Amino acid sequence: MFLGVFLQFIEIGHNERTHKLTFVADDGYLVDKFIFGHSGFNHLRGNVFTVRCFVEILDSFGQDNLIFFGKPSCVSCFEETVFRKYGCCFGRFVVIPFHYGFAFDQYFVVFDRNVVLNAEDKTSVYFDDYITIGDNSESLAAVNARLRQLSESDLATIIYTSGTTGEPKGVMLSHENYLQALKIHDIRLTKCSEKDLSMCFLPLTHIFEKAWTYYCLHKGMTIAVNTNPNKIQTTLKQVRPTLMSNVPRFWEKVYDGVIEKIDSASGLLKWLFADSVKTGRKHNLLCKNRGKRPPLGNTIKFFIYRYTIFYLIKRVVGIDRGNFFSVAGAPLSDAINEFMQSIDVRLIYGYGLSETTATVSCFPFTGFTIGTVGKVMPDVEVKIDENNEILVKGKTVMKGYYNKPAETAAVFTEDGFFKTGDAG
Repeated sequence: MFLGVFLQFIEIGHNERTHKLTFVADDGYLVDKFIFGHSGFNHLRGNVFTVRCFVEILDSFGQDNLIFFGKPSCVSCFEETVFRKYGCCFGRFVVIPFHYGFAFDQYFVVFDRNVVLNAEDKTSVYFDDYITIGDNSESLAAVNARLRQLSESDLATIIYTSGTTGEPKGVMLSHENYLQALKIHDIRLTKCSEKDLSMCFLPLTHIFEKAWTYYCLHKGMTIAVNTNPNKIQTTLKQVRPTLMSNVPRFWEKVYDGVIEKIDSASGLLKWLFADSVKTGRKHNLLCKNRGKRPPLGNTIKFFIYRYTIFYLIKRVVGIDRGNFFSVAGAPLSDAINEFMQSIDVRLIYGYGLSETTATVSCFPFTGFTIGTVGKVMPDVEVKIDENNEILVKGKTVMKGYYNKPAETAAVFTEDGFFKTGDAG
């Protein structure tokens, strides 16, 4: 609500186009939550960039009102990178360092009451004192009015896709897109709940992680955010998540590490490794996945391996408490997929795009086929055209590309199917 009052104060109106206001952050999750949840300006959340991404496309935002979210060190880095290199090119500049305060022009609002203000300082004020300024004000009334005007068709986010060639395109996703995504995942992912702990590892500018994080919040889960990709191995062992979305490259590294250990093992231990994988494959893939009851001998052996060899392998990685792990973003090797399923690491492999609010298809918990990207999500239509291109239709498909009507028209068929550009 505070941000909404502030935006009203600087005369940013409801449903003004997002090019009027741009948010740059070193933590996309925090800025998303802050803006989307408290401002009443749902459309503003679309233009959220990381510092690095924003600098790359800076020329497109020369006259924007700019709000920066982040730690003080990142604020300094941003000022160094943008302002000293490119000059002061923005109409308004707002800095919101999460740890200390809120700055706008000559005003500075301090969140921490332990900070002692100079008696001669007439431009700084504590947050709880400042927030009362908006009580019963016209700005607060205007924000409440805007909150009542919100609709599911309003723009929620703009996610820029790099693609393989050409300039980035802003994928416009509405609230309806996300709400539908939550709905269809509730239908498909029946084995997760508020008791799960999800590791946020991929960038939140990636639709896979963004949509998955929203789903975790929707389910009431705890989310652990890994802020340094280089420390993911350490973080996994510390957090031991039950859920995590990731790209195939992560599982390739896990697979290579396990296979290296198996190959370097002694004769008996090497045989036990091989037998455990064979046992797990029969139990999980050939029986359970096909709706069959495993033979008694296989069940006993699998139980033993599950709490010895499989547990030790998963414990080393930090996934010993795993419920399931979503995988998408690139092709996953069938050999790696089968191996992980065999050692009791449940991978939910799928396919999707930014334009489809992530998931188009994914593995169900049983009845999946290795070598495919699973079954089409509920309420999503998929067909293959005469050129073998995958076409998708449904409430999770984007509104279009931001400020690119020609490109938008080009990717939709006459009957409303989105042309993915991928071969079926």
